[in-house]
Amino acid sequence: MHNPGNPTVKIPALRTLALAVSLMGLAGVCSAADADAGAAKAASCLSCHFAGDFVGESEADILAFIKATSAPDSEHPPYDEGLSEADLADIAAFFARGE
Repeated sequence: MHNPGNPTVKIPALRTLALAVSLMGLAGVCSAADADAGAAKAASCLSCHFAGDFVGESEADILAFIKATSAPDSEHPPYDEGLSEADLADIAAFFARGE
């Protein structure tokens, strides 16, 4: 909000906004999944699925599907419970790539 009586209020707000936007971008870079690593980790998935089975699905949707396979009422065989969150994200990135 512009306050002509106090122009300094505007500058700190812009700095805060710029910092927030920069950090959001950095967080996305730091948390990016590794599709190449996912290819190696997806061995048990590839016994039934092909890399192209999820073409058009987002990484987030595929990751949600992978996690849902461990639900007690899921008819899908559960994923290897030794996989970390990062491993699951890598596998989702691999399938999202569709190669």
